[in-house]
Amino acid sequence: MRSIFACIFSCFIIAGINAQVQQDSVLPALRIGFDLSNYGFYIAQKGFLSNEFSLDYSRNGKNIYALDVGFISGGVSSSDYIMKASGIYSRLGIDKNFLNHPDDVLSLGTRLGFSRYSYSPDNVIFRDPLWGDYSGGIETQKMTAVWIEAVMGIKTEILRNVYLGWSVSARVMLRNPGNVYFPEYKVPGYGSLKGSVSPGFGFFVFYRIPIKKNGSNKAYD
Repeated sequence: MRSIFACIFSCFIIAGINAQVQQDSVLPALRIGFDLSNYGFYIAQKGFLSNEFSLDYSRNGKNIYALDVGFISGGVSSSDYIMKASGIYSRLGIDKNFLNHPDDVLSLGTRLGFSRYSYSPDNVIFRDPLWGDYSGGIETQKMTAVWIEAVMGIKTEILRNVYLGWSVSARVMLRNPGNVYFPEYKVPGYGSLKGSVSPGFGFFVFYRIPIKKNGSNKAYD
C-alpha cells in the first residue's frame, strides 16, 4: 500500500516540475482557505479542536501547489482518565485539475504530511487485581508522525473571488509515532491509528487573492 502511494506522489511531483505555463486566458491564482468541518466534528464529538488553514497556487489552472497548516488543542475525559493535547501539523503536495474552467476545480492529488504534538494523560485509573485500583499521571508524551495521502477535491466560485470546496482523502502512515493505549488517541492532521488507512474529510471556504498579469496593471479579479 505504501509503495502505491509513493508512486502516485512521485508522478504528481514530476508532472508539476515538467508543467509548462499555458498561453491562454487562464491567469495565476492564489487562494487562502479555512477548514470549517473541524468545528462540526468538535460540536458533534467534543474533545480536540483543530484550526486548519490552506494555501494553494496555480500559474496555469492545471497544476495546483497546496499547503495545509493546522493547530490542535483541547482534551477528552472519561471515567478512567483525562487527556490533554496540543501540537501542529502540515501537509504539502500538488493537485491536478481536470476542468478547463478557470473558476472551478475538480482535482486529484497527493500530500506529504508531518505532525509534531504532545499528549498529557492525567488522573489515569490503573487497575490491579492484586493491589486494587489506583490513580496517577503519566509523563507528557511528545511525538512525531509522517504520512502520505491521496486526496480528491472540488472548489467552485460562489461569489466574486469567494470559493466553497470539499475534499476527501486516504492516508497511510510512514512513521508511526509509537504505541498508545488510549482509545480517543488520534494523530493531529492524520486521524486514528486503527487500521492501515485513515480517511479524511474537509469542507473549506477560500478567498482568491487578485494577482497582476505580467506586463499589465490589471489584476486577476
